[in-house]
Amino acid sequence: RNGVPGLRLLDPEEVWVLEPNASADVVKALWSPGVGIVNPFEATFAALENAVENGVKTHFSTEVKRVVVENSRVVGLETTRGFLRADVVVNAAGLYADVISESAGVHRFRITPRRGQYMLFDEVAEPKVRRVLFPTPTPISKGVVVTRTTEGNLLIGPSAEDLPGDRRRDFSTSRSVLEWVWEQASRLVRRLPPRNMVIRVFSGLRPEPSTEDFVVEGYEEPWGFINAGGIRSPGLTAAPAIAEEVARIMERVLGLELRPRKGWKRFRRAPPRLRYMSREERAEAIRRDPGFGRVICIHRLVTEAEVREAIRRIRAIGAEVTVRGIRYRTWLGMGRCQGSLCIPRLVALLARELGVEPWGVRMGGPGTEVGIGDVYALVRAGCGDEG
Repeated sequence: RNGVPGLRLLDPEEVWVLEPNASADVVKALWSPGVGIVNPFEATFAALENAVENGVKTHFSTEVKRVVVENSRVVGLETTRGFLRADVVVNAAGLYADVISESAGVHRFRITPRRGQYMLFDEVAEPKVRRVLFPTPTPISKGVVVTRTTEGNLLIGPSAEDLPGDRRRDFSTSRSVLEWVWEQASRLVRRLPPRNMVIRVFSGLRPEPSTEDFVVEGYEEPWGFINAGGIRSPGLTAAPAIAEEVARIMERVLGLELRPRKGWKRFRRAPPRLRYMSREERAEAIRRDPGFGRVICIHRLVTEAEVREAIRRIRAIGAEVTVRGIRYRTWLGMGRCQGSLCIPRLVALLARELGVEPWGVRMGGPGTEVGIGDVYALVRAGCGDEG
């Protein structure tokens, strides 16, 4: 009914040909041959870098307090860094979209934070799956999925736990829920890898709207305000279509005339990755920049040159350089050791590149300094006699 091409119902024998690790209890399966996976971080960075190169201005670490409306028209945003003038505001505030909408006088929906917990396996863990495996969906969730990341790791999850509205930053995990995730994933495949091959458990929060569907709409009052809220799963997949719909709302509801930008740069150059290069390409890269020969993260094969390139790109979009930002851009510390070997090396490198002391390097925003320093100074000061 939705016009998705190529969908076909499969019998069990056809399922096992396509997916040998699929459960022996399969009765039927719906095959969507057009399904694929994407690295969500890389997709976001690519879109943002391309936008900045085409003239977009960014305001990072700037919290929006409210949408300012005068005479039934949007005039700007009140933020923690002062007033930002704006004729049109698109509310894509995720878990806080209802708060922003209400500040503009639009009481359209409420957000419930829905937490999903995941388990990530080592890249070499077997058996894996070839495709994305979904169970039959329920009224509240598509269910626990068995899939692979773009880097080849097996990934299972998520759960679907509705939290109170005051827990929109609760990213904790629990043994009981992760056990449930394991049980549900085990129903989809013949066998999961050993549990000792799990290298990370984590959770994410998705915004579940009271409307039970995306809220993508514009308003004549206040003029200039557009909601793109309640973007639950599959929000990442739908993001390009949502953007196109927002553009149509600007024309249809607000009466704006949108014209293609002259000189728009269509492509964004991908950062070089040593782990994707051939032997010959690696030799040439090291010849051009010896930093490609100095490996910082052995599990993901991330080099000093790649970290420096990430620093350059982060600065180019106006963001702060942090350990977490480098990890998401390069995949450093995302392998088997989860950073225990490479994070100290990264901190030392960032300290040199940023011109700060190692303990001044931040994991994320303000207040997240890594605190690496002379621990013996604490002992000498009498702070750690038993340590």
